[in-house]
Amino acid sequence: MLEELIRDKQERPHQLTREQMTKMGIDASEDFVSSVAMSGFSPENVKVSLDGNHLKVSAHQEWTSEDGGQMSSRSFSRSLKIPETVKLDTLKTTMLPNGQVLIHAEQIPQEKPPESAVKQIPIEFIGQK
Repeated sequence: MLEELIRDKQERPHQLTREQMTKMGIDASEDFVSSVAMSGFSPENVKVSLDGNHLKVSAHQEWTSEDGGQMSSRSFSRSLKIPETVKLDTLKTTMLPNGQVLIHAEQIPQEKPPESAVKQIPIEFIGQK
């Protein structure tokens, strides 16, 4: 399955289809799903933290030129507010081969409003016989 997902992501690098999410155990119609593009960062340099309902995805990378004469670094950070309807203890992150960090969790089932029955209200006519 992972090989198929990698092949599909190379063809459509920034999209996951419902079918792909289903294969990963994600119900896109009911679960909370979001993603952050982290391409160019090694998975070991990506960190995800949760503080209350604020999720932070960050990365920091440093490297030195081959001759040792130049150092470079880059950083990236993105914060997301997780809705109150999300079960935080089910929060999971997955880094895909294209660098997308997929964030998903179950949501608390919401009570569906009762189906409203159409009720006819009689009209009172005044001044007519």
